[in-house]
Amino acid sequence: MSKSKKSASSAARALRLLVIVLALACAAVGGVLIFGPRESASAVTLEPSGTRSPDAAAVFADGVRIQGVSVAGMTVSEAREALSSAEQSIIAQAQFVLQNDGVSATLTSADMTFAFDVDGALKEALSLTAETAKDVPLSYTADVAGARAKVEAFAQSIHKDPVDAAAAFKTDFTAKADLQAEDCFDFVEGTKGQSLDVDALMALLAEKAAAHEYEDVELPILYTDPAVTADALRAKLVKRSSAVTSFKKSPYNRADRVFNVKKAASLVNGTVLKPGDVFSMNDTLGPRTEKLGWKLAPAYVQGTTEDQAGGGVCQVSTTTYAAAVQADLTIVYRRNHSSPVHYTDMGLDATINTGSIDFKFKNSTDSNLYIVAYAVDSKDGKVPEGLTDKTVHVEIFGDPLPDAYDKITMTSEKTETLEPSGEIEYIVDTTVAPDYYKEDVKRTTGSVWQSYKHYWKDGAEVKSEPLAKSTYKAYAGHITVGINYQNTLIPTITPPPAA
Repeated sequence: MSKSKKSASSAARALRLLVIVLALACAAVGGVLIFGPRESASAVTLEPSGTRSPDAAAVFADGVRIQGVSVAGMTVSEAREALSSAEQSIIAQAQFVLQNDGVSATLTSADMTFAFDVDGALKEALSLTAETAKDVPLSYTADVAGARAKVEAFAQSIHKDPVDAAAAFKTDFTAKADLQAEDCFDFVEGTKGQSLDVDALMALLAEKAAAHEYEDVELPILYTDPAVTADALRAKLVKRSSAVTSFKKSPYNRADRVFNVKKAASLVNGTVLKPGDVFSMNDTLGPRTEKLGWKLAPAYVQGTTEDQAGGGVCQVSTTTYAAAVQADLTIVYRRNHSSPVHYTDMGLDATINTGSIDFKFKNSTDSNLYIVAYAVDSKDGKVPEGLTDKTVHVEIFGDPLPDAYDKITMTSEKTETLEPSGEIEYIVDTTVAPDYYKEDVKRTTGSVWQSYKHYWKDGAEVKSEPLAKSTYKAYAGHITVGINYQNTLIPTITPPPAA
């Protein structure tokens, strides 16, 4: 054999030996991958995107758990399926309870969006061996943005506007000297308003969801104080004026008349006037008729008196007029009687008559006015200390008088005397006894009076102004006589009517 052929044969043998060695080496490596211990099986593949995902063929080592679920011996797909129960358990427990003053709302998983990092948990679990086995938490996020509509609805359900303090007017007060607001009103404290800060609550829910803290939530409530407090009402609600007249002397103390006075006072009592309201005495008392419970009592008619249903109510009207003037209110309409009355000074009275003459005044202040009216009569029980028997009282409560003055009084002065025109008229009545004599209307002079308002501050008068002009008529007189008076005592007699 030539030398060149021998060399070629040796090289071929060496090449074959290298191939065999390489083949054996590959077989050895393959045997390790396929039959090696399970707990060392942690192979992962690199995805084109650069992220790692669990090897579907890998299995988990003994003792490995994910969120409390054992995955030992499972493949990745089996473990993923087994974890669905853990996800549902987490979702089922995720809720927030909102409650306020008996109103509640529950935010459940249906109001949130969940994202679970299953791949992350699987990768971590695959990296564990039997020696390092543990319970791998299943990380997740919960987005509460979807709960906003429900939170806003809850916010609306618990919203409360502030309620101002109020003064409840008591018509059943106990009469006493120097009545004050505390005697005539029950003061009710105001209440705060509340509103839920929705944005702050959503931020709090997001924070708790991120920390997986599902529990009752302390609500971020915004409180609003009432504009009017009870103390503020007490400071503003004061007695603006007080007026009193007496029905002690005859004929004002006649029982039926006193009944009408008390009835009228009870109807005026409790009146509330809003700013701009006009008080009408006729509207307040209603028609005066016997059918409506009014008694027959003296009333002025053409220089004399006659019994009418409701006679005596003008004393309540007069007392109310004085209170309205001293409260510095606008007098809308007022007339004096045709003849002087003796329960008040001349020029300071106010008459009324069903369907014709009225007394009216307007609440010209910026707040409500409250009228207290009552009669004091020992026949009804013991007269309270400091009060006078047989008197009618009218008091008006509201804002204090302006700072410029703290009290108003009334006076009047006569400016003119009016003489009767003509002689006394005598009427012969053939239906009465021959010696009958009755002075139906006394011959009286009339007068004109001017009244004034006086404004005071700290005991000193600061100004005065005219209030009203009152004219009381003069009457020539009217006498009814029997037939015997003709041509004897009376120089001129109107002849009786023809038969």
